[in-house]
Amino acid sequence: MPKSSSNADLPLGWEINTDYDGKVYFIDHINKKTTWIDPRDKFIKSPYNFEVLSQLLYLQSIQIYHKDLQLWDAQ
Repeated sequence: MPKSSSNADLPLGWEINTDYDGKVYFIDHINKKTTWIDPRDKFIKSPYNFEVLSQLLYLQSIQIYHKDLQLWDAQ
């Protein structure tokens, strides 16, 4: 839910608008995207890059898999 209907407190290049049903959405004019998520909502934003985290988790799972194979071969 938006904190206010004012564009003044949005990040630079953002605008609030409503669809035909009156639902509020946000326009990012810089990246030419729209979203239902309020860019001012700090609880939604994350300081983590999820693409990098997913790659790290994938690499970690490969390491665990290979360790399991090595233990199985040693028996």
